Amino acid sequence: MERRRRLSLATVLMLTPCDPTPRRGAERPLRVLRRTPLLPLVAAATAAAATLVPGAPLRPAAAAAQGTDATLLGRVRGADGRPVVAATVIVRNISTGFQTAQQTRDNGEFVLPQLPLGGPYTVTVRRVGFRPAVRAGLRLTQGDRLQLDFTLEEAATDLAPVVVEGGPATGARKERLGASTKIGSGEIEELPTVNRNFTDLVSLAPTVASGLAIGGNRTTAVDVRIDGVQARSQLGGGELGRGPFTLSLEAIREFEIITNAYDVTVGRGGGGAVSAVTKTGTNDLQGAVFAYHRNERLSAARDYFGRARDLRQQDITQWGFSLGGPIRKDRAHFFVTFDRQDQQEPYFVLDLRGPQDEIEQGIARDSVTRLVDILQRRYGMATGGQPFGAYGRRPVANTIFARMDWQLGARHQLSARHNFSNWRNPQNGITDQGRQLLQEARHSFWSQENQGLVSLRSNLSPAVQNELKFAVTDAQRRWEPNTYLPRGDVRIRSTLPDGSSREQTVRFGGHRFAPERNREVQYQLVNTTYLQRGNQTWTLGVDNSVTYLNTYLSIETGGLFDFNSLADLEAARPVRYRRDVPLRSLEPTSKQYVADLAAFAQTEWRPSPRLTATVGLRYDVTSFLTSPARNPTLERTLGLRTDVAPTDWDNLQPRAQLTWDATGDGRNLLRLGGGAFTSQAAYYNHVNHILKSGAELAGVDLRGADVPAPDFRRFREDRSAIPGVPPGAATTTAIDVMSDGFQIPTTWKANLSYQRRLGRSLSLAATAQLARTRDNYHYVDRNRPAQPYFTLDNEGNRPVWVPASSITRGGDTFQPNGFVTPEVGRVLELVPAGALEQRALILESGWSLPRGAAVNVSYTWNRTRDNSSYNCCVSRTATLFTPTTGDPNDLAGLWGPADADFRHKIAAFGSLPPVWGFQLSARYVGKTGRPFSLVVGRDVNGDDAPANDLAFVFDPDDPSTPAPVAAALRRVMANPENVARDYIRSRVGRFAERNALVAPWLDRLDVRLAKQFATLAGQRAELTVDVFNFPNLLNPSWGGQRLAGGTQTLFDVTGFDPATRRYAYRVNENVGVLRRQGNPYQIQAGVRYAF
Repeated sequence: MERRRRLSLATVLMLTPCDPTPRRGAERPLRVLRRTPLLPLVAAATAAAATLVPGAPLRPAAAAAQGTDATLLGRVRGADGRPVVAATVIVRNISTGFQTAQQTRDNGEFVLPQLPLGGPYTVTVRRVGFRPAVRAGLRLTQGDRLQLDFTLEEAATDLAPVVVEGGPATGARKERLGASTKIGSGEIEELPTVNRNFTDLVSLAPTVASGLAIGGNRTTAVDVRIDGVQARSQLGGGELGRGPFTLSLEAIREFEIITNAYDVTVGRGGGGAVSAVTKTGTNDLQGAVFAYHRNERLSAARDYFGRARDLRQQDITQWGFSLGGPIRKDRAHFFVTFDRQDQQEPYFVLDLRGPQDEIEQGIARDSVTRLVDILQRRYGMATGGQPFGAYGRRPVANTIFARMDWQLGARHQLSARHNFSNWRNPQNGITDQGRQLLQEARHSFWSQENQGLVSLRSNLSPAVQNELKFAVTDAQRRWEPNTYLPRGDVRIRSTLPDGSSREQTVRFGGHRFAPERNREVQYQLVNTTYLQRGNQTWTLGVDNSVTYLNTYLSIETGGLFDFNSLADLEAARPVRYRRDVPLRSLEPTSKQYVADLAAFAQTEWRPSPRLTATVGLRYDVTSFLTSPARNPTLERTLGLRTDVAPTDWDNLQPRAQLTWDATGDGRNLLRLGGGAFTSQAAYYNHVNHILKSGAELAGVDLRGADVPAPDFRRFREDRSAIPGVPPGAATTTAIDVMSDGFQIPTTWKANLSYQRRLGRSLSLAATAQLARTRDNYHYVDRNRPAQPYFTLDNEGNRPVWVPASSITRGGDTFQPNGFVTPEVGRVLELVPAGALEQRALILESGWSLPRGAAVNVSYTWNRTRDNSSYNCCVSRTATLFTPTTGDPNDLAGLWGPADADFRHKIAAFGSLPPVWGFQLSARYVGKTGRPFSLVVGRDVNGDDAPANDLAFVFDPDDPSTPAPVAAALRRVMANPENVARDYIRSRVGRFAERNALVAPWLDRLDVRLAKQFATLAGQRAELTVDVFNFPNLLNPSWGGQRLAGGTQTLFDVTGFDPATRRYAYRVNENVGVLRRQGNPYQIQAGVRYAF
């Protein structure tokens, strides 16, 4: 087992990070790395690649690593059709002076890889005895492989060249057919984009469910790359920054959403990847200043909750500039941007202004008023403030981007860039685990990100090209609470204006995960070498990183008092007190290192002129270099080790694809591919294991007479007075461990795509794709008996994991009563037991219109199923967010629609040709709503996960069903506004299924109208008007979203009868009644001046 657990340090190649926070024990791997010379290893790897096939004729490869550059390839023939050998092909970027050249081979072919994006490019072909030929006006975009064929005319004298102006040939992205969605510079400039964040356009890709959930997979399974290096959060996945934008839209040249690209340079993203390329300066001094503004006066008179504009005070201004140009013409260039967003916006805490608000939020205003009165009188809450209602806040975001590019002679190009961003977000967060938070229980957030990248592109010989990238990323985040107090959860039962009754939990005091601070520093080295033997193009390289993470978590360390009612709160009579008491430090902090290593090789050849084949292999290793403390008690009682820091070695990922140009002109393309992709580990999981080994924290979980006094007045004055471990009290320390069988999630993908181009303006495509993921993460409970203590005979024999005698008459379960051993608390083990399957059929069309306009439309049929809703982070959320009928450890019984599942999706975007200087552009995304489950509003099976128990639908016609429940169920099933009523009828006498219900159709249409004005010396000004949620502008009832969340409560627990061993329930008669919500229409006015 030690072979799997520890990565040999000699294997951590080509990495020389410096330790940002040295400490004993954890710094030893880095000492070895510091002694490893970087450049000699890179040179050795490059030399080895260049001599891989000694004596063989070589020519450059035709692949582009991570799609950050492009390739030109083609053939030169004479008028008689025979190949022209040793013709010189010169490629020059007119705007930057970049130039490279190559001679044609014996078959007349040439391949020029690693060309920087942009243009215009000019390709000149010369050969003694022939008239030169020139192809001008070419522009290269991300992942392009332009096929350019030349026919040279014989000439006895040196004649003027034959010049052909025009864009790229058809089929420029044929190897990307069905593999990715490209968002080019035109779409970035023309489409309306919320907060001018380029990732807001990711939803236009056919298989994106929401956010960065691609191909049905989790956000943690999606890689984010900027200029070919990672720019994702290493802790929990997603974008590196947490603000409205991390990288200015001004700095983005273009990007693509990758789903099924079988290039071996693409890795650490089983679901897919978002890959962006930044802008560079040119020989012309160019720049722009811009400002965009929106406020409540440019929005709907009332929102979907009926709030007037004066209750939605909002003022958002985004402004900045960009500037690029030459430092030395044709040699060195610069590009810089500054982008800032100043924001004033409202937020609402139990804003109950009318009966409908009370029904919607499931709580009566008089109940909240009474709650606040008690807290002010008995618990020291400030009386001068506003504990609930409508508030305002002022977030601020900044980003600065700078890039320089140097042409170091004819063989090397050096690039360096840096991106800085920060985000201050006061009063962030509204709810926590479904609980409403009073104002004092909220928190504020701050983040700051820096990333530097140095890249060297080299023509090492006419036959070998190399690209070396080294990046350093530093991200810091802080959560600061409004108050440093224990939390207080109060269960409140209200009679609502419609006569129904609901139970809600409201929180006062502190926040569950604030304060919190984390920092992640990543060092990444990517080296890719391109070469060819005969007719085979080779791509060889490595993609290695070491990440240091420093994470202070306060989750559960502040303490939590539970009150069953307002009466208990008034009497200072909590029923339960829980806290993870810090043992070594008041700020328990995890410090760890993780190494992610990869090597890859790929060959490409043409079995025939119309058929291209690619076969490759990628190998990834993930190693956690820091071990948690060892816990002898856990090892003795349950046989589990806490000091596991595993290495996953066995991640071979074969990939292959065939691309067939059926007619040889790029108009009929067929692409078939398949392969394996691993995902990057979620490093937050190991934070759990380090901090919850049993050495850092001691858990207390007290009930009844053992519960300490909730003296919040004293706690507000003295944090040290917060109760710790009472003398003689037993501890129930929660422990998280990592399985010895740790594996990185692996996704196997396959797709078949066909594209037909009709004329010069229309293309149609169809893609069928399949993906299957194994070894997804999930936590299972190891301190739980193998068999339940009893089953609920009136609820389909639902298993219960605590003794019936331990359940209170109010229906509360206490998991420690069911532990296998009382010497430790809940023990959660991270196991690779999750699975996912996705199938999709995609139909796409693209229509090129005059004057640079274009429209793209796609339809997607999709089906995604899995057995776990765990995405990342806090261990107990694995069971908390995965509804179950009984045994949460049995993942086979949890198989159902994934949270990211959708059945149908339509995406359309584009712009119309300008008319009198006005241009109209728009984007539309509509899809099936999110799946959701019907659950019970409390922990009835005793697994310490409230609201994860799937509801058993009692038969209203069964005499054993209590009359009030039967009558309420009949009303629920007859309610025409209940989207779940038909499903509830179909499940009478059975359990509701996980994610079996679907929220109504969701869509969004944003529109932009732009007008350009010519000014001085070719400069121009542009005025824009963006309308977000355009349908709502046409009709106040349009454009809203009816959201159900992940669960809807069907039953609230009202009691438990230990004699019959049955629960008593109250029906939530508002289940499935989804009120329209979301932002009403908003108009954004913008001005941009380009020079």
